[in-house]
Amino acid sequence: MGHAVGGDLAALAPWLDGPPSALFDTQVGAAFTGLGAALSYAALVRELEGVELGKHETRTDWLRRPLSPEQLRYAAEDVEHLPALERELRSRLARLGRLGWAEQESRAAATAALDQPAPEEAWRRLRGLERLPPRAQLVARHLVAWREREAERLDLARPFLMRDASLLALARRGELDRTAVAKLPGYDRHRHERHLAAWSAALDEAAKAARDGDPTSGIAAPDALVKRIDAALAALAARRAAELALPAELLLPRRERERAAAALAAGASPAAALAGWRAEALAPLPDRLEASA
Repeated sequence: MGHAVGGDLAALAPWLDGPPSALFDTQVGAAFTGLGAALSYAALVRELEGVELGKHETRTDWLRRPLSPEQLRYAAEDVEHLPALERELRSRLARLGRLGWAEQESRAAATAALDQPAPEEAWRRLRGLERLPPRAQLVARHLVAWREREAERLDLARPFLMRDASLLALARRGELDRTAVAKLPGYDRHRHERHLAAWSAALDEAAKAARDGDPTSGIAAPDALVKRIDAALAALAARRAAELALPAELLLPRRERERAAAALAAGASPAAALAGWRAEALAPLPDRLEASA
């Protein structure tokens, strides 16, 4: 068990033969009970256990060794409530008939965390990339590749090196303003200050590569049919999510929706386009889905 285990599993990937055969993610379980998407561990402990966890070491330097007694105590607090949270969430999910959904999604999240693409393909997982102008998209793609290689070289979790929000903002701006870096989205001085020189050099290289590249080689726009089906899926997911008191992004995340829309437009059956618990939650799909958008 774990809470938002994707980052932990990605860090442990070199020592794992594959995703755990049985895994329950308490963040995923909380979302399926209607407690909200991406609920923090502290918020879930407060909600289910009535315990207020301390925040004294949240922004401490976890790379420094040896860890202090306060850090060790904080780390212990960060896991000691997990068994009780899992028991309560499993009980609630069983009553709602969603325990299987949560278990499937926990396994899927674990598999995705361990399925690391090549650095040059990692941009496909960057949410928000499609909202950037074409040239900024190219900068972001080069920055993502740099972050993948650098994180592996330093044996460092990607958010500790550069968060997605910072990467997108830098790609859009095209420069690193040292005087305003504290206001950069996602910037954390304790984690990121030591990497600013590397950020600057990487951004310069990414901007140069983008200038030399093809500005039309960003994310290809979907055709009209795929766009209509995607809009219809989004509307259907919003309605079903409201009925089930689930976050729409959990019921049908953007990437899943886009993949399903492309498959349906190519003639795939709903069962093939939407596998697992999502096919059950969204069934039955309208015969002419694109006409319902």
